[in-house]
Amino acid sequence: MLNQLKTISSGLGQELKKFVLNGGSLFIFPAPDSDLPSYRDLFGSMNCNAFETFDTTRQPVDRINYDHPLYQGVFERRTGNIDLPVIKGHYRLGRNVRTTQDELMRLRNGDVFAASTSYGKGKVYTCTAPLDPDYSNFAQHAVFVPTMYQAALFSQPQSKLFYTIGSSEAIDLPGVRPASDNVFHLNDPSQSFGIIPAHRVTETGVSIDVQNKVRQPGNYFLDAGKENIAAVSFNYDRKESNLAVLSANEIEKAYETASLRNFTLTQSGAKGLAASITELDQGKRLWKWCVWLALLFLLAEVLLLRLWKTEKTKPQQQTATT
Repeated sequence: MLNQLKTISSGLGQELKKFVLNGGSLFIFPAPDSDLPSYRDLFGSMNCNAFETFDTTRQPVDRINYDHPLYQGVFERRTGNIDLPVIKGHYRLGRNVRTTQDELMRLRNGDVFAASTSYGKGKVYTCTAPLDPDYSNFAQHAVFVPTMYQAALFSQPQSKLFYTIGSSEAIDLPGVRPASDNVFHLNDPSQSFGIIPAHRVTETGVSIDVQNKVRQPGNYFLDAGKENIAAVSFNYDRKESNLAVLSANEIEKAYETASLRNFTLTQSGAKGLAASITELDQGKRLWKWCVWLALLFLLAEVLLLRLWKTEKTKPQQQTATT
C-alpha cells in the first residue's frame, strides 16, 4: 500500500510493477500535493488511468459496486441507502484507452472514488482521495477494513490444487531461491518413487519441470537438498477418451448379430429413464383411465335416465288431454 507518497522514484516504480506483474495487489492513496508526473509514469507503465486535477468540492460516495469480486460475500444484502464515505478532496482520473478499469466506488458527481485495474497476474487498486481525515473519512469508515482485507487476500499467490499427468505444466514456486549446492528431488515414499526434475530460476522464484516422468496419481514431496519446500499433487486427466456413442439401430443390430435373446432396447424419450424403467418393471398404470371412464359412464347414465324419463312421460300427458 502506498499511503500519500508525494513522489514515486523510477526504482520504486520498477519494483512495484514487477510485484504486480507476478500476482501482487497494490493499493494507492495519493497525497494532496502529489508529484503528478511521477504518478503518471507509474500508472502508464501498468496501463492505469492517471491522476489529473485535484478537486476540493465536498462529495459523498454515491455508489458501491457489489458485483466486484472485492466485495463478494462482504454485505449481507444490497441496499440503496447504505452509509458510505464522504470526500472533501479528490483527484479526477484521466482516460487511458488501453486500461481495463473496474469501478469500486463512485462519487455523486460521477467521478471515480476507487477503482481496480488488472495488470499481469495482479491488481492495482486506486483511490482518488488521500487518507488524511481533512480530505476523507474513508479510513474511519466501516467499509475500509473489508476493502483492504480483500485486496490483501487476493494478493496471496494462488497455487494449483493438482497437476495433470501427461501435461507439460511447469510447477512455479514463488519466493524459492535454491542454493548452488542443493539439488531438487520429487519423491513419493509410498511408491518408492523419486526423480531429479529440471528447474529454471525466474524473477520471482523457481519453475520446476517434471518432463512427464510422473505416471501415477498421488501426493509428492519436493525437496531441495534435505529441506522439504513444497507438496505437489498429480491426477489423471479428467477428459473422456472417446465421446462417440452408437445409435439405436446400431445397438439392435449388435445384439441381434451376437444372438442375445434376453436383450431389449428401451428408449426413454420425453418420459425420462427412471419413468421408462418403472414402466417396464411394474407395467403401465391404467387406474387413472379407469377412474375417468367410470365417471364418464356415470355421467352418461344420469343423462340417459333423465332424457329417457322425459321422453317416456310426454305421450301419456298428450293422450290424457285428448
